[in-house]
Amino acid sequence: MSPAPTFKSFSDLAAYLMVYVALVDGQVHYLEEATLNDRVGQFCEDPDQALLQATQVVKASTFAKIDEVMKANESLIRDSSYDERMNLIESLYSVINSDGRVQEAEMQTLRAVRTGLEQFTAPAPTL
Repeated sequence: MSPAPTFKSFSDLAAYLMVYVALVDGQVHYLEEATLNDRVGQFCEDPDQALLQATQVVKASTFAKIDEVMKANESLIRDSSYDERMNLIESLYSVINSDGRVQEAEMQTLRAVRTGLEQFTAPAPTL
């Protein structure tokens, strides 16, 4: 298995993670494609190019373990804003729900990504 890919920007990481979660079940449903275009566009100025690059990296990395991807990109995650991280989690939920079927592999991937993103988010204060 190839090493986990690293990215130059949080938007590149976000595009990769969205494509990864869409492909984890083996195919990208046409409804997932529409959601990917919309959601990646919230992070990148050129979503088509970002999706193309992300797809190439996902396929070239032969589905590196998602927790390793998160660890390899810790500095980008740490430097991202709370809003960026929460937007990414919402985007990932949108992608996996867009085809009307959520498979266990998609949920496992989403949980791992969420754990990697939330490690840099302070817990809500107790009241």
